[in-house]
Amino acid sequence: MTFRQSNKSKLSNIDKFGIGTGLIGLVADLISLAGLFKVSSNSQDEPTYIWFLVLGSTIYTVAGINFFARRYFFKKIANEIEIASEQERRRLEAGTFAVTALISYPSLIFYFMFAFLAASDFENSYLYPSIFRGLVAGGFIAWLVSNISHRLVRSIYEAHDPLYALKFTTSSSRIGRNSN
Repeated sequence: MTFRQSNKSKLSNIDKFGIGTGLIGLVADLISLAGLFKVSSNSQDEPTYIWFLVLGSTIYTVAGINFFARRYFFKKIANEIEIASEQERRRLEAGTFAVTALISYPSLIFYFMFAFLAASDFENSYLYPSIFRGLVAGGFIAWLVSNISHRLVRSIYEAHDPLYALKFTTSSSRIGRNSN
């Protein structure tokens, strides 16, 4: 019993990787957002690289959130069962993707709406087209970011955590297919 408790309190390599990733993402978000507001308030011409920094840090944060959601759901499943079936694997992947989508869609849609509004200098004649472009571009980019970060983080997770690969008896490529 004591041995198990000391094992739980230790951080695994995947936990250390996740903590480092989260801290880097948080620092990048703070720097880029502060830079965006500083440049926007000081001059009329915002450099494009600031917008790319904010977009990059938002995407990085979405991937970090996917990582931590996957870790949470995996630990929850790992405590309940010995070896997960295909149904539990689908549930884990669906839950992780749902959390990623809930974070990425609103944040990227608001980002693109604000970017298009700022590019049009908040003129009334460009207000509705800018909002529409932000919705369309933000929705599409959020869909891409959600899918890519979900698959990328799953690959990283499977490579760095041997328990994750051992826990599930089926490969991730068989999830979408019906087995006869």
